[in-house]
Amino acid sequence: METLTSSMTKGVLALILTAAASFLFSPIAKAGTLNSYSSPWQPFSTEGLNNCNNETYAFSGQILVEVKTVADNSGGLHVSTLIRVRGIGIGNNTGARYIDNEGGQATENLLPSGALDYTAVFNGTVIAVDKGVPDLHYRSLFHITVDANGNVTVRIDKFEILC
Repeated sequence: METLTSSMTKGVLALILTAAASFLFSPIAKAGTLNSYSSPWQPFSTEGLNNCNNETYAFSGQILVEVKTVADNSGGLHVSTLIRVRGIGIGNNTGARYIDNEGGQATENLLPSGALDYTAVFNGTVIAVDKGVPDLHYRSLFHITVDANGNVTVRIDKFEILC
């Protein structure tokens, strides 16, 4: 099992929490009305991982989250979530400097029958500024379709690291 970078993990967690929140607000959404939320860039710090050399790094950056919801006339809810992460890091072993740029988008369609269609794409680049330290690039895709009976009919889960 591959270890994900900490900032990516936080981004994916934010996407999942946004999806859960959409269930809470779906009954109050008026058909055809676009509801939109955009956070300002929020600072945060965490520890990241350059999977290409297994070095952890102290990360300091910002995250931006935008959520848009639209209800349709049949009682369905459509949610779009955008997440961006940017910042810098310092390697805990090598002292290497890193520039981090990550982002993702999720779309979710919830039908009154209980059926669900959810897709999340998250990509990132962690550039090592210092010579001899590898850059990290990754791509992730997650998709799930659930029918009205609660059966998962489609599940795609791909994660790729490029060094």
